[in-house]
Amino acid sequence: MILLVTCFPWDSGQGGPAILRHWVNRLDAEPIHWFALSRPAEQVPFSEPHVTCEFHAPPARGNVRLRLGKFWRWYQRRVWAGQIASLLARRIEQSKPRLIWLMADFALAPVGLRLLPALHGQRVHVSIHDDLEPAAQREGASANFLREVREFLSGLREMDLTADAVSEELLAGILPGAARSAIVTLPVNTAGCVKAFAGPRRAGPLTIGFSGNFFGEAEFAVFVEGLRLWSRQSGRDWRLLVFGAARLGALDERIVARGFTAADEVRAALAGCDLLLLPSPLDRPEMRTNLPTKLVSYLELGRMIFAFAPEKSSTQRVIADATLGPVLSSRNASAVAAALSGLGKWNVAAAAAGRRRLVEYRFNEDRILQDLSAAMAG
Repeated sequence: MILLVTCFPWDSGQGGPAILRHWVNRLDAEPIHWFALSRPAEQVPFSEPHVTCEFHAPPARGNVRLRLGKFWRWYQRRVWAGQIASLLARRIEQSKPRLIWLMADFALAPVGLRLLPALHGQRVHVSIHDDLEPAAQREGASANFLREVREFLSGLREMDLTADAVSEELLAGILPGAARSAIVTLPVNTAGCVKAFAGPRRAGPLTIGFSGNFFGEAEFAVFVEGLRLWSRQSGRDWRLLVFGAARLGALDERIVARGFTAADEVRAALAGCDLLLLPSPLDRPEMRTNLPTKLVSYLELGRMIFAFAPEKSSTQRVIADATLGPVLSSRNASAVAAALSGLGKWNVAAAAAGRRRLVEYRFNEDRILQDLSAAMAG
């Protein structure tokens, strides 16, 4: 039996929770008991018959208007985390799992730190979907919480364990000494992949597609400014289709922006674009090691990608190695215009081959499942 421990800071059908859900539902060789430090999830269900669940939600943070939030965060870290760690230690003693599987989200740190003594001598596997300390800082964690994040990671690094992460950079930064490891992301849906790869048209309006709620707004604004500059220089017009952030339509009349839209409709619209935009926020430290899940769905559409990503980041490396499109590491409208002007000379055949390598190996479901299973083996 596998004992899976998670602490999702929010109920999300994207990112780490979505990745974990997919692979938990695929690993059906033995029972998995999910010990969830959250309320019953509506968007992240584990409905497979080999998965049983129990929920222990953190205490409510109180009414913000009554200024109780700080107290409840303190109570959650100082009182509740110890109680839950003791309960988990008893579960481990009673059930004697073959493997304890931790999703090392930053929110797990207070419980995980207090659980460390019970993990010694146990077979432990850790999944990492985010850089813990920067993610905690992004969410406004206190200095004491950040200290516990660091202590939790230090304790994990002293253990003999296995691990998986969404990128090589994240794995090397968090658990470089893992006995065995795997690169685990959301897989490409090969059945839904567009088979033919197409470069951007060289005449007429350039159509760019973008979908997502998590992105760099400053990077998006610079891209629009660069589009305007490129348009004046080239004499070509452009159109930008946006799904997920309707407010972006106010930036330019050539932006067609919509809020929530059915997934099939989004795919159909993006598949007809010349280029897909992936504007990762450059100033967030966690973006150096994270791979946006949006990259996977973009690969399925068979189009070039124009990305913003930090220098020497996972995203920059993966897209550049596959020559899928320009990757900028600064907010510079002139650089955007220059990159757009260079699309006409892009080696589309090399981009098609790079995309095929990513679909057939890095984001291939069979490869990921095989590697994850091997890392978690007894």
